[in-house]
Amino acid sequence: MAQTQISSSRKQCDFAKLLMAGYDLELNNKNTQDFNVVFHGPKETIYEGGVWRVHVTLPDDYPFSSPSIGFLNKILHPNVDEASGSVCLDVINQTWTPLYKHVMKYASRDSWEREQARKKEDEAPPQHQESSESQASELGRVDEDADGAGIEDL
Repeated sequence: MAQTQISSSRKQCDFAKLLMAGYDLELNNKNTQDFNVVFHGPKETIYEGGVWRVHVTLPDDYPFSSPSIGFLNKILHPNVDEASGSVCLDVINQTWTPLYKHVMKYASRDSWEREQARKKEDEAPPQHQESSESQASELGRVDEDADGAGIEDL
């Protein structure tokens, strides 16, 4: 009984947070457990200018189980099934905890920006490394001074 009350309260709270965040919501079956979210693609991304509708179904034991999330219109994304529009279950279920503030974490610009910043950090070369140009220059000097046959002598 207590879990049902928690689940119902959390569903209503997360639905209200989506409304307050400015998302357009469309109720299905007149309840906050099954609805569509309309959102616009983030600026400065390949999705800029796009408008997507995402179908969200909250399970009876939400937030202890992850929501079902699927795109109703076509989107090209590695974590979205092209045929059905379903968001890859691993993406949601591996990271899902009842602590998430609301279900559209996956569609938010903040989430996208954090992911881009993380990727840039992962790709950035360490500060203590020499540049590839100076490394190549150093290698060139070693080759020029080396004794023995070069490739042209083979």
